[in-house]
Amino acid sequence: MHCTTDGKTRQLAGNSEPGKDIVKRYADARLMVNQAERIMKINGRERIAERMHYCGRVITTGRCTACGQVHSVRVDRMCGHRLCPLCAMRRSRVIAAQSLAALEWVQQNEERPYTMHMVTLTQQNVKQGALSGEIDVLLLALERLRKIRMVQRGVIGAARTIEVTCNVKERAGLIWHPHVHLITMLHGEPQLATKTWWVDSWYDLMGLKGRQSKKDLAKCTEVHALKDTGAVFEVSKYVTKFSDIMTGNNDEEAAPLVAELDGAVAGRKLQVWTGAWRNARRELKQQSVERMNVEQLDEIVNACPTCGGEIMNAVMNWTGMVYREVKQE
Repeated sequence: MHCTTDGKTRQLAGNSEPGKDIVKRYADARLMVNQAERIMKINGRERIAERMHYCGRVITTGRCTACGQVHSVRVDRMCGHRLCPLCAMRRSRVIAAQSLAALEWVQQNEERPYTMHMVTLTQQNVKQGALSGEIDVLLLALERLRKIRMVQRGVIGAARTIEVTCNVKERAGLIWHPHVHLITMLHGEPQLATKTWWVDSWYDLMGLKGRQSKKDLAKCTEVHALKDTGAVFEVSKYVTKFSDIMTGNNDEEAAPLVAELDGAVAGRKLQVWTGAWRNARRELKQQSVERMNVEQLDEIVNACPTCGGEIMNAVMNWTGMVYREVKQE
């Protein structure tokens, strides 16, 4: 499987799109930070709210003077909180770029033949107040999955992430849906490439008998071979979409949901790399986003990769609704 790491990294940085769209994405995320800050105050998390208040208030864009495209965005101050919409977006893009580089390293250095498969493992939604316990069950199931002899023999590398979606309109109050996205590198053990094996195994590992039928589980379980590297975005995702929690809710209604999610994911290792994928990260000296400084997080572009034009940096301040360029005297 081939991946063009450099090209994908440029795409993540936004080099192929008009600069205003990149800045707008940052502005949309920063607008949600305003909501997150208010909710943190309601929940008594004053220190986190203060950090969010200053998060991403100043950005520096690198725009090509010839074609007008923005090729880099540097954020001077981030709060780093897991539920911050701006930090989550930035973290996701960095991890996706790392994953593309890791896949290329494995392709070039792994001697064993392998195929790559995307696996989505899920279960029924759970009620408000039950999220933390369900994540406990899910993490235990993943640990037991890792110890299955067939998995140890047949999976030579993997990346997985736990995502939590929220549907406040779900019937009977079943609003939380924690689930797993998993990319596997399979060598031998053809059963691991079948949906039947994953459904049967996950049904037993999660103890779903009496809670959900195997037929229903099969409907929302996905297993398919990968033909390109686009699936890395599934294992590079944020914990949840903050906008989902806010849909149809005011700040007071959303506050207990944010508090539950915040407590349920605190201290959890939601993203994990194993085997050849972990070795690639080690060889490439890839760090966790939390340990990276601003220079490592934000790509610095000295020349336009599209037309070769000169890059002009511009400082933009957050006005409360949009980013506005600071005019140089």
